[in-house]
Amino acid sequence: MRFGVFVFVVFFASYLPAQTGLVSRYVGKVSERAVTSREVEINFHVEKLMFPKTAPKVWRDAGEAGYQRAVDGVLIEWAVFLESKQFATIKVSDQEVAKALKELRRQMRKSALWRRLQPSDDELKGVIERKLRAKDFIQFRAKSSQLRVTDFDAQQYFRRNPDRFRGLDFEDYKEQIKSLLKKRELEQQLVQWFRVLQTKYKVSSRFG
Repeated sequence: MRFGVFVFVVFFASYLPAQTGLVSRYVGKVSERAVTSREVEINFHVEKLMFPKTAPKVWRDAGEAGYQRAVDGVLIEWAVFLESKQFATIKVSDQEVAKALKELRRQMRKSALWRRLQPSDDELKGVIERKLRAKDFIQFRAKSSQLRVTDFDAQQYFRRNPDRFRGLDFEDYKEQIKSLLKKRELEQQLVQWFRVLQTKYKVSSRFG
């Protein structure tokens, strides 16, 4: 199962994006590649169709924070994808991409939105491959992370949150606390890694 990526790729879900026609605007850059508003919208809908359980909230218009997060999501996804190319272990087969493309085409057959965006097969293949490689690479990084959470760390957290654990026994909640702390540490490590990639691949957004 693909890793449900938090922090940046989880950004949509209940409203429809702004109806912008086929007008496409520059919204950011990764390395020397410009990213457009049309690409962000296509990326959003591919994410929504391929990973509906983790698809984030949608924006109403380009001025909303949700849209800005969507732009940031595409930019960092590009950076992770570019970095993944340096690792031979991160692979996405042509068959996997073709299968996902066939399913996308089936789902968007009657979609007026997709008719408006008019994504080509090559465009969709590119988005699919980038998305799958990026998610696989993040999963690889997560699994290889050295997470050091001890019983002492858990006990400290237990003691510092008396309102949450009042009247409860530490031993009954120790493993749950350790899992929570590991998740937080992993998120912090990934955020730091994303920042390194942003610098390495000269990620810039028109939203700052």
